[in-house]
Amino acid sequence: MSPESNIESHLKAIRRIMMYFFAFVIIYLMWLLKKLLIPLVLALFFALLLMPLMQWLIKKGVPKVLSIITSALLLFAAVFMIIFLISSSGTALVKDYATIETGINSHLDRIISSISGVLNMDIEKAQIIERMVGEDALGMLFKSTTGFALRMTNFTADFTIMMIYLFAILAGMTNIEKYFDYLEYGTASNNDGSRSQVLLGAFNEIHHSLFTYMKIKFIASFATGIGYGLVAYFFGLKFSILIGFIAMALNFIPTIGSIIATVPPALLGLFYIQSGISYSVMLVLLISIQFTVGNIIEPRFQGQNLGINFLTVILGLVFFGFLWGVVGMLLSVPMLVLARVILSQVPGTQWLVRLMGQYHELPDTTPEQKPSNA
Repeated sequence: MSPESNIESHLKAIRRIMMYFFAFVIIYLMWLLKKLLIPLVLALFFALLLMPLMQWLIKKGVPKVLSIITSALLLFAAVFMIIFLISSSGTALVKDYATIETGINSHLDRIISSISGVLNMDIEKAQIIERMVGEDALGMLFKSTTGFALRMTNFTADFTIMMIYLFAILAGMTNIEKYFDYLEYGTASNNDGSRSQVLLGAFNEIHHSLFTYMKIKFIASFATGIGYGLVAYFFGLKFSILIGFIAMALNFIPTIGSIIATVPPALLGLFYIQSGISYSVMLVLLISIQFTVGNIIEPRFQGQNLGINFLTVILGLVFFGFLWGVVGMLLSVPMLVLARVILSQVPGTQWLVRLMGQYHELPDTTPEQKPSNA
């Protein structure tokens, strides 16, 4: 081996080690600075979704400042409607506490009666409730109320920070093409004076993939929410609108969200549905909706448009869920899209891009063997 090739191999090994070390540092900083990064990443995520609306308003002659404010206010109105729906449904749930309590007592009586018959002993319901709730029920209620108030305070602070980031990012996106052109000017300039569009092309790919993902995800989540709400309504469950909204919101969490969305109607069905057959039919319908949308329709369209396979989605869900919790689960697929586009621009990481993507069988390019004339 010549000295030049030996040096080149050492340089490749050093670059590979530095790349792995750099990736480890980034992951550690993402975990360490998650309180600051989560509002920023959410703001960037919503800014990419609102960018087409903002650009459309600017093309229609609306001033840039007013276009930015209108786009941000649309997000604020959506969040306000969600909070209003949850609070109003919570108030109705408290008012209907007597019905729920009756259902709980009825099911608990049947369970205790069955257990008593099997064990041949008397079990008092008061003892069971005391074991489940504990002696300090008032203390538990106080802690729960205090914890909820603290979470609402943190949500308000994080949302305010996110909106500040959102205004800043939207303001910068009004001249995004000129900014990318400026970054590449002088370093990626061609001989004829034209400028390379590597950064802009990568940004457009991220934006297109993200917008396509959210469009498919919204349609699938909306269909799941409508299906769950209709099933809850036809089987006499109260809060069918809330059940549909919860199913729609949880479906944005890849893979496990739609499964978790089955829990609320299943629990409410125990309190409102007395017939075991009706309850079983309701569960079958809910599971059928979840399976059809979440495991057949949605993965097929997402895989074709995002170029990310199912195993990568699962691993990304676990990884970003570990780093950032529920927000990380919601952002796992957009972060995977971002990682795939960045890796596609880094030399030596094409195998990772292929590993993340869908498998496509390459056409056979072997020339045909003509039969020899004997």
